[in-house]
Amino acid sequence: MSCKAKNTGCDAGVEAWVGIWDANTALKTNFKAWKYLEANEGEVRFTKTDLGDGQWKAAFVCEDGWRIPFLLSDNFELGSRLSATGTCMVRRDIEGAEWETWSCDEFDEDCSLDCGHTLSCGLCNDCARQCNMPADYYDYA
Repeated sequence: MSCKAKNTGCDAGVEAWVGIWDANTALKTNFKAWKYLEANEGEVRFTKTDLGDGQWKAAFVCEDGWRIPFLLSDNFELGSRLSATGTCMVRRDIEGAEWETWSCDEFDEDCSLDCGHTLSCGLCNDCARQCNMPADYYDYA
């Protein structure tokens, strides 16, 4: 799983981190896995080994003692209940954008046809990486 969040809104000198927890429990429970967001990278990656099978949710948090998320993901699932082709989660880089779940076996055809015209090649590349496919889509602009 890969998540991107460049503009955290955390105060100067306050680190941001992302925690993954069981989607069926309250946010106040302990996270199954967590990692700091590296400065200016805005990306953190978790593997299935970090999490295991189940339904999960990601919370992006400023390390300011309040543990109030500035961004929450939709639920996502890892494990045997996933289809053989798998899915990826992407979010457009615009204010108020919702997380979208794309099928790994269908996104490639849609991305190949029009990502350059719709300027969505970045999303296509994010999905390709999550689906263990080549990330080689380019915007025409």
